[in-house]
Amino acid sequence: MAAKSTLAAARETTERLLPGLLDELDASGESIADRDERSLIPAWVRNDGPLLCTPRDLGGLGATAVEAVQVHIAIGSIAPALGAATTMHHLSIAALAEFAEQATETERQMIRQLAVDRQVLASGFSEGRPGGSIFHPTMRATKCDGGYLLTGRKAPCSLAESMDVIVASVELDTGERAIALVPASAENLTVRPFWRATTLRGAESCLVELDGVFCAEEMVIKNALDDTGETELLGYQWFGLLILGTYLGAAYALLRDTLAREGNVDPKGVAGMAGFLPAVENSLIGLAAELDAKPVTADSAAELLALREAFDDCIDSLVGKVKMAAGGIAYMRNPDIGYLAEVCTVHRFHPPSMRDSGANLVAWLRNEREFRFV
Repeated sequence: MAAKSTLAAARETTERLLPGLLDELDASGESIADRDERSLIPAWVRNDGPLLCTPRDLGGLGATAVEAVQVHIAIGSIAPALGAATTMHHLSIAALAEFAEQATETERQMIRQLAVDRQVLASGFSEGRPGGSIFHPTMRATKCDGGYLLTGRKAPCSLAESMDVIVASVELDTGERAIALVPASAENLTVRPFWRATTLRGAESCLVELDGVFCAEEMVIKNALDDTGETELLGYQWFGLLILGTYLGAAYALLRDTLAREGNVDPKGVAGMAGFLPAVENSLIGLAAELDAKPVTADSAAELLALREAFDDCIDSLVGKVKMAAGGIAYMRNPDIGYLAEVCTVHRFHPPSMRDSGANLVAWLRNEREFRFV
């Protein structure tokens, strides 16, 4: 698909699945830079955003991975902080939906109720650490009367200020792993500032700390995660698809705003971006279609990691050329040109890092072994 038609297609998909959301986000007339300064989660909830990726049998809209990527391209083009934040909700939903396939009816009903009530789920899966999976629990749960006491932290934790529930991977004192569903209102759960950069401030990326937080036994689902298995691959795949879709949307918006300036635009400054972004999108949509068609594989996980790295390697150079093509006057008069240029480069800070996964990717490319993240 050509760059000039991509955003139109993404907006059509979003309007079909989440009618009214884009119009509400656009209605303020704010610049993207100003829009990203504040939380837009209430608008997202009002327009059924939490239901997007939840399977229909759990009360959701059941969007395909391809549709979800298109929605995040559209959101990323007008409110990238919202796209980045809500990726974490969908990551939590993916983990819960996978577990629901083997869950008891009571557990399925609990998960379904979260969706029906449009609960905002923050992801409390572990912080990215060198040499470790984000799905390996760093929170601990100690058995007590009627449930567990949870201790641990997540920083940064997107959606921290608007979350209804934090979905955390925990290690029980028996050594078992589990998912804990912790209400945001729980006693001894604190939210503190963490993200001090001005870029993507609306993602609500704070520090969430649990210091002996009580979690009822029925809200702790045992043996739900295996960080060496399919759950890890699936989580990383959903995360990678949606987060890259969000930043693609921001890059498309930067190109759009540059082309909208009055007068001549240096073709050398925009041609590279106009060719690169649809190429990345086509590959991204292909990987999303593969996820829709069959269970995630180590090969598709490696391909997505390589694609994300390619985006990071190329975007700096292309963004610089686009800014030059926009020119000084457009840069001074349109706050979104400089802001979106900065946003595009933030993608590289999201996990997994090549420091941890790069050697495994090279080994996979050499056909030495199956790909794994750590």
